Amino acid sequence: MIITRKTKVPVHWLFYAQLPLLLTIYGESVIHAPFLLLMKKFMDNPAAIMGLISMEIYINLFGAPFISWLSDRVWTRWGRRKFFVVIADTGRALCLLAMPFAPNVIVLILLRWGFSLAGSFGSMTQALIYEVVPPPQRGRLSGFFQASVQFGNIIFFFLLLGRFDDYYFMGPFRYVTELSGGAIMFWLCAFVLLGISAFEALGFREIKPPDGGSINDGRKPGQSIFIHFFKSFYQDVFAKDLLPIYLFVFVTIMFSVNLGIFQPLLYTEQWGYSLQDMGNTMAVGAIFSVTFALVSGWFADRFGKIQTFVLASAGSLVMNIFYTVFVSFQPDNRPTLLQIIVIGNITQAFGMVKAVVTYPLMMEYVKRSRMGSASAGIYLFQNLFRSLVLLFVGVWLVWWSVWFFPQAGYQTATTFPEEIDAQQLRTKIESTGLDPDDYLLSPIHQYGIDKETSMRWWIHRDDEETAEILAELKDLKNELANLEAEASSPFLTDAERDTIQEKIDASRTRTKEINETLERGKSELHQKLYAMLGETLFETGAQIRDARFQDDTLFLSLTTIEELPEEQIELFEQNLNGPQYQVTTSDNDFSSSRWKSKVNVKAISGKTPGLQIEASFDPNFTRIYRILNTGENQVPAAFELANSINSIFQSGLGRGNQQFAIASVEKKESNGQATLSFDLSIEKNALSSDASLLSEALTQEQAIQVANAQQIADNRYRFELQLANEAMTDHSADWLALSRAEEVKGRLGSLMQSEPFARSLATETYLRLADVLASQPFYVSIPENTPRSRHTEREYEYFFSSKSLEIASDLIGFAIIFYIIYIERKGVIRRYGAEEDLKR
Repeated sequence: MIITRKTKVPVHWLFYAQLPLLLTIYGESVIHAPFLLLMKKFMDNPAAIMGLISMEIYINLFGAPFISWLSDRVWTRWGRRKFFVVIADTGRALCLLAMPFAPNVIVLILLRWGFSLAGSFGSMTQALIYEVVPPPQRGRLSGFFQASVQFGNIIFFFLLLGRFDDYYFMGPFRYVTELSGGAIMFWLCAFVLLGISAFEALGFREIKPPDGGSINDGRKPGQSIFIHFFKSFYQDVFAKDLLPIYLFVFVTIMFSVNLGIFQPLLYTEQWGYSLQDMGNTMAVGAIFSVTFALVSGWFADRFGKIQTFVLASAGSLVMNIFYTVFVSFQPDNRPTLLQIIVIGNITQAFGMVKAVVTYPLMMEYVKRSRMGSASAGIYLFQNLFRSLVLLFVGVWLVWWSVWFFPQAGYQTATTFPEEIDAQQLRTKIESTGLDPDDYLLSPIHQYGIDKETSMRWWIHRDDEETAEILAELKDLKNELANLEAEASSPFLTDAERDTIQEKIDASRTRTKEINETLERGKSELHQKLYAMLGETLFETGAQIRDARFQDDTLFLSLTTIEELPEEQIELFEQNLNGPQYQVTTSDNDFSSSRWKSKVNVKAISGKTPGLQIEASFDPNFTRIYRILNTGENQVPAAFELANSINSIFQSGLGRGNQQFAIASVEKKESNGQATLSFDLSIEKNALSSDASLLSEALTQEQAIQVANAQQIADNRYRFELQLANEAMTDHSADWLALSRAEEVKGRLGSLMQSEPFARSLATETYLRLADVLASQPFYVSIPENTPRSRHTEREYEYFFSSKSLEIASDLIGFAIIFYIIYIERKGVIRRYGAEEDLKR
């Protein structure tokens, strides 16, 4: 049991006393980067995101400050502060449990506001802790606390953040929910908050202070309790003795200006790293900070908190300037992960010192009996200042991006047979009668390479209409989610349900129109540039050096523009060895295990780099695919269906071809209805032999309307599947994928004299392999004659825009620090808290 109002406490109490605030911070960790990733599903405008999030601060201004102040003036059988803290952590936990399943941005934001509103009841948590720990021990408490926070960062960034987008098979519960890595993170934090609320209720005992106030102190006879409440609150919170507290609040806000929740986007969108890369760098920094925080607390208690704070702030400013200049000289303005870790650790060391010193230093100016009022004022001013800063950061990112970066529009990545520079490309564009000034040109390289010539060029055209309809598209997505949720209500009348359905149909129609407009704009740019540059582009099909198919194994030899580093080959094989090269989309992706083809990769070095790929396919898959594929541009649909069938059998019967075998595959068409038939033999060591369950699972696939199974022998069944025609046609590739497939068709035909299905399989494999190779973290391009065209939203620049703000705000913070030192020496402000404990 931890007891308040001691003049000295055992060292182990420092650990127990900090748990309420520490585990609350652990629980709140998902409200930052993970919450942004949830919001990105609905919107991506920084100003809009920060505007919605900052509104919660104004809501809490009517709760947290008054509750903090009230905790100085009430006494219950449970104490005066822990009563509110337990309510806060329980309420926040309930909101976290629901956040991952919010159907739209409105519900998500409401849950965020609810989380913050519940948290306002815990605004005096630190005051409760400082009632336990006296001033001479608070520096070490803060150091111990910051070390514990960094330990939590190791777990969060290294183990959890990179798993945000993972999905986990839920067995029989899959019909209720699919549990993602993001959902697990939110639930874990919710359980942490529930646990600490129990500890707060049972592990703390508050001693009633002799100078504790009452809600009726100073109340005049007949005066309204509400008038007295607000008058007393104003007098206490805005008292002159709390002036240094509020100056320090402003200083800490100035020194904490940064990207905040946009930090993941700097790593993923601008620098091209993964969330796991970000998590690893943060975790390494946290390991360093654990030890440094403990030393910082001891140093601050020994040599003075204000001196330590000034030195650490100067170090942060110097490192911010150095980091900005350093990155400006890096290729693509992209530091390596090692550079991020080294520079980040040095910067974080200074930040850690400030974090350790700040609150103990502030509380030296406050008496224990005034900590609730001080917490109220801190919360009030901190959130006012922070909301303005957060909003300005979002607006600043938009302004910076508008000034320096491309706007929404259409773009294409075009490959030439040799390296050219921007002037040569401008000349090519101008020779066709087009104005090159209408296009933004940029060479495409692997990250870490920065030069003016390239075989691949990025050509972009701004389009204001595109920006408007992309914004409308996201609004329609949110509107549809709300309407569909409303339509499912059992309390609607038939007329109301019909009205809602009309709105749903109208929204879907408009969504379809927008998507068609976007595809049309993308196609127009594609055709215009292809007609203009077609004769000078990379030769059709020349990227395929060799191709053959033998014994269910495909051999491909491909040319690449960049070399795949040896250290990335194993990772590339792991990505390719996933379900159908990791880029398959299917309704079945999250509801059953997926078969995995075995892929081996070997790099070809030299003047013209390349890759040799050997992909071994499951014989059961190839037997189905051989019959399904017609060679009539239905490669993706046939591949998906064959894969889905094989995946379902592997999920129900066991992985590998030793548990079952497919034979006698046939496809028939009658009156426009396609039927797929095959024999399934189930081995004795299979996980199950229930064909009815397999049939039920097959009907869950979009491409299969009906699935029937008839037993023809022991453990042998004849399956008949009625296929959905629209699934086999509408599920085919878009025009760009078809164009890419058509590009290699002739080359594969000349290299592969086997069955047509093998050429189709090679085409499908090539397309998927090229997409994985070009993605994170490899960024290796296979040269193609077909330009990669797409519509795109505005690009945002995160590093230099944020660093410019950080440096400016650091300078403002320094000015305030020196002003605080000046007025303390003049006797305008005093350290009442430190003086109080010296007299006890």
